[in-house]
Amino acid sequence: RRINSNNYFSGDTGYSGLPGPKGEAGPSGLNGAPGMNGKPNQSLIF
Repeated sequence: RRINSNNYFSGDTGYSGLPGPKGEAGPSGLNGAPGMNGKPNQSLIF
């Protein structure tokens, strides 16, 4: 899992199917499941 410049969890690598960017489903990667719906990481938004 990584956090992009907009402070949203990104699932676009598909490695573990974690939340996708900006609440959108992350595309699946090699041997990875699609990302779940992402939510803003409020703790990083000031």
